[in-house]
Amino acid sequence: MAATAAVTLWMCVAAPANARLPTREEAERWDVGTALTLGGQVLKVGILAIDYGITDRINVGTDPPMYLVRPAEPVLVPNIHLKVIAYRWDRLWLTGQASVYYADVSKADASGTLWTVPLTAYASYQIDSRWWIHNEVTYNIVWATGDGDLTKTTLGGAAATRAVQLAVTGQYNIRPTIALTLRGRIQVYTARLAVSGSANPDDFTSIAVDGRVNPRDPPAWQVVPAVAFLWQRVRLSAGVGYGNYFIPGMLIPLTKRSYVPEGSFSVVF
Repeated sequence: MAATAAVTLWMCVAAPANARLPTREEAERWDVGTALTLGGQVLKVGILAIDYGITDRINVGTDPPMYLVRPAEPVLVPNIHLKVIAYRWDRLWLTGQASVYYADVSKADASGTLWTVPLTAYASYQIDSRWWIHNEVTYNIVWATGDGDLTKTTLGGAAATRAVQLAVTGQYNIRPTIALTLRGRIQVYTARLAVSGSANPDDFTSIAVDGRVNPRDPPAWQVVPAVAFLWQRVRLSAGVGYGNYFIPGMLIPLTKRSYVPEGSFSVVF
């Protein structure tokens, strides 16, 4: 029921009165996972994100499908992200993005909430008319609050903790509207998760616990080649790679390595 309502809401989103089609230069920007932006007064509605360019330097948006992060049951994850250009000179773009995700992670042995705040710095450089390179550094802040064994808190099998990730994407434009991309991502640092709690099982016993959970999984990584189509009204990308799957937006990696699909579709108003 939650999924149906969210999809219906997404399909009924109307373009604001001052929305416009992007210029050709704006339409050919690959703004997903890069320092590039949509353009001012441009609305992009997609299956993975809804974004709006307040100005050429500021984009705001949300990720509608985040209610699907749990395979066992649908869960709504309210979220918002803000992307701001810090510096732009000729072929160099420097941009920061802050996102906030909230989720109810209550289950049999725990009742609580999970907050995820990915803070990302992007640097995109146009080498020549066909080549771009996009660099990314993300510090992902994750914390949980509530009652029970929150050390087992997961989203789709992905452990909740703090982490630093590095990513680089090479982009080659075959034509102005068609690009080949190759993205690599690795989680270079995973923080120990601090936990604490207390309980009173009976009138004569009091239990207090303070400790840290040390992650033992090897660093998560992925390499994904893809093709992107950057038309004036439609943006489309598709590809498949290998490694750990990172939950889109939240960037929390699943522990199992396998083939990693990539795909997005959006319409620009």
